[in-house]
Amino acid sequence: MARKKAGRTRVVTRARRAGGELLEMGQQVWLAGVGALALTQKRGPKLFEELVSEGSRVLGRASSAAESSTKDALKELRRTFDKGIETARGQASATWDQVGRMFETRVHRAMRQLGMPTSDEIVALTRKVKELNAAVGELARRSGPRKQRKASAVRRARRPHGNGSSVRSRAAVHPATVI
Repeated sequence: MARKKAGRTRVVTRARRAGGELLEMGQQVWLAGVGALALTQKRGPKLFEELVSEGSRVLGRASSAAESSTKDALKELRRTFDKGIETARGQASATWDQVGRMFETRVHRAMRQLGMPTSDEIVALTRKVKELNAAVGELARRSGPRKQRKASAVRRARRPHGNGSSVRSRAAVHPATVI
């Protein structure tokens, strides 16, 4: 019995540790993705500006024939660069979605192993509690007038008669209230 409990404790400890490591790893992946996106957005315009200025210098030195081919190359470079940025954003987003799904799956599995109730179980339990509260309220309403009738019967039974003594009718008074 003690060995079984120790084994269970080890499993719970491992699960908690794995959950913590999973959270940390998920956070690191998240930060890496956000950093990659930020660097792309930060350096992208600067790199583009550098490319444009370099292109301008080349255009200034080249002849009119070279000028038109350079413009075309710059346009293509810009299109290629924009496509690369979009591709990187899409890949980062897809990777983050995949990591998010893996994280959710592992957290859900760990919570199940720890015996945590699911949201459906909590909703069902809440519904049952509401039903029980309604049933208790209904029972309280049904039994309320009966208690009042018993109390008024006790008061009538203890009412003094003409000679100043009170008459106690054992039939009208509950045995626990007879003094």
